[in-house]
Amino acid sequence: MIRSIVTSIAITSVVAAIGGLLFNYIFDYHLIKSIICTFLVQIVIFYVWNSISQMILTIRVEQEQTRQAEMLSQQGIDVVCAHCKSENFVPIRLDESNEFACDKCGKENSIYIDISIAQKARILDRDQLSVNYIKDKLDESKKVK
Repeated sequence: MIRSIVTSIAITSVVAAIGGLLFNYIFDYHLIKSIICTFLVQIVIFYVWNSISQMILTIRVEQEQTRQAEMLSQQGIDVVCAHCKSENFVPIRLDESNEFACDKCGKENSIYIDISIAQKARILDRDQLSVNYIKDKLDESKKVK
């Protein structure tokens, strides 16, 4: 960290020296004053730049947190309290214990999730179940005989 600070100050000083020399050469202004002014202008510009960047980053973090809260609300379920039978909306997470305190009575409840597996069903074609389809098949089989 100290190395990055020293590097930053060194780069700022070199740019200030070059800017001060140019300012001295072009406007015939005092060399030390022009170097100090260039150094201070850089510090002010980078402070404003970093403040704006930090503000944009804060806004993006808040937007991400809002998006995550919306996603969390989509992954919830209405459950009935085991004590007072009142309904509560509880976010469901598969990576941690699903416990909640009832909004009405304040008592602790646990949610147990049961995952079951089933075979995927093959959906029949509706045309094969229609009366016309069956009639056509019977007519075809009579023609074959």
